[in-house]
Amino acid sequence: MKVKYIWAILIALSFFGCDDNTEGVGLGMLPDEDHIDVISKNYDVFTESVLSGPVYARTDTAYIGRYNDSQFGIYQAGFLTQLNCLDSIKFPDVYDSKTKKGLMVSDETLSTEIVFAYHKYFGDSIAPSHISIYELNKNIVDDPKIHYTDINASEYKGDFLAGGHYSAANLGVSDSIKASDFYEPQVRFNLEKGIGDKILKLNREHPEYFYDNDAFIENVFKGIYAECDEGSGSILYVDRVSLDIKFEIYKLDSVGNILQTHNDKDSIETVRLSFVGTKEVFQLNKLESSPEILEAKVQEKNHTYIKSPAGIFTQVTLPIDDIINDSEVQNDTIHSVKLIFDSYNNDDTSEFPMGKPNKLLMIPSSEKLSFFEENKINDNITSYIASLNNKGQYVFPNVSKLITSLSTNKEKALEEAKKEAGTNWNQQEWENKWKEENKDWNKMVLIPVTLDTTIEQDYYGNKIPVVINIRHDLKPEYVRLKGGDTNAGGDKLTLKAIFMSLNK
Repeated sequence: MKVKYIWAILIALSFFGCDDNTEGVGLGMLPDEDHIDVISKNYDVFTESVLSGPVYARTDTAYIGRYNDSQFGIYQAGFLTQLNCLDSIKFPDVYDSKTKKGLMVSDETLSTEIVFAYHKYFGDSIAPSHISIYELNKNIVDDPKIHYTDINASEYKGDFLAGGHYSAANLGVSDSIKASDFYEPQVRFNLEKGIGDKILKLNREHPEYFYDNDAFIENVFKGIYAECDEGSGSILYVDRVSLDIKFEIYKLDSVGNILQTHNDKDSIETVRLSFVGTKEVFQLNKLESSPEILEAKVQEKNHTYIKSPAGIFTQVTLPIDDIINDSEVQNDTIHSVKLIFDSYNNDDTSEFPMGKPNKLLMIPSSEKLSFFEENKINDNITSYIASLNNKGQYVFPNVSKLITSLSTNKEKALEEAKKEAGTNWNQQEWENKWKEENKDWNKMVLIPVTLDTTIEQDYYGNKIPVVINIRHDLKPEYVRLKGGDTNAGGDKLTLKAIFMSLNK
């Protein structure tokens, strides 16, 4: 479709809706004797399901549990974490009645616990499961590989520390406590008392071991590995992991005397010293799914899947050659390109069905590892974010810069090759060789992600959300998208492009 009037441009562009792209600004300022040719064209897009493989899972959340899904089989989560030691942390001294200094009732601990605190979970809240916790037997050395979901936890699995059954609903806690404003769902595991006593003794005899995290991890406690080894039904999203050592202290008055209660007994209270998993130390997730089921889903060709975590991506092949070789628009400028991915209703009939991912990241297939390792943010040139709308669609309203970038990259390579070849130039041979060496040059992947945002003010003082971090979505979710192989019954997908050229 070609039109030659300014008002027609507005009609055409209204199809794309509003976005932040300003490539069309200034059209209304053209002199009357000029006119714009506008061409709207559709090009076929091919999609396919591909296994994601292990994904980069550097996150503040620890996932643990096991869930057996009717469609995707067993998903199992466990984690390793070090524990943060506040610089030069120290247990109080034992109370001395002569000097009236110190606080501890005796030079020993009451108990030691490992605590998992969480606010969200997936699955059956009352399904019982069992967790076992082991002390790490070696230090975690910084390397990008350790942050992938296939980390070999057995390399770090040391002595057994504790174990216990849990349910996400915390059935052992009364409803009145749960209704409190201060209630925090927790799973607690009791350790042997000797573990806390050992840490207390080391703190007394070697305060340098508690100087910072490195000293603590090297000399006192390397961390824990937790796995779900019995039961199935829920996955906990753990916000905080802590090693809590409880001990007793006296309450003292202003001059150091032990306070007396109304029944003439010593006033004693129980307090705790906590070592907590934080951003300053390593926390690593090990996530496993049923590989044979994922492979079978990938082989379904009449649609595509996106499955998290560490499951399936949808790969998109963009029709760059079709656009480059389209004689009708070769001298025109790409103004807008719209991509829409429609989803089917999830046909999970289980009692606790998985939801669809809320956000999808589209990036070059060649960057599916480096994008996350390098902590990149979408630039709306080669990387874009789309949200699930109320129609079940993921809409990328304008990826024209992506199309232009991919086209330009190939055309530059072609021109350079032409110069080198001179009279020996054979374009077909070059095309075949270049595509063999750059197999993913026009391929993108759709990846489920979560976004960390902050609020900033624009020039006019308006508050706008700004993305500061993009991570793989590690929650159990999936979506089935229209597309796939049209020869196998898949729906035809197209990108909708608008081109324009200025004519005298």
